[in-house]
Amino acid sequence: MRIPINFKQRSLLLLLFFVLISKEIKKEKSKIFLLEEEYEFRHKSIKIITLT
Repeated sequence: MRIPINFKQRSLLLLLFFVLISKEIKKEKSKIFLLEEEYEFRHKSIKIITLT
């Protein structure tokens, strides 16, 4: 009876771990997205400055 309990615990831990990792990945992706947005904005503003 002890093995199934350990297996359940392990799978729950893995699931939790996976969820945490996916959350971190989402955070990183949004950070990267924000950086890209900022870069785009700066690039555009530089273009505007050079045009005027």
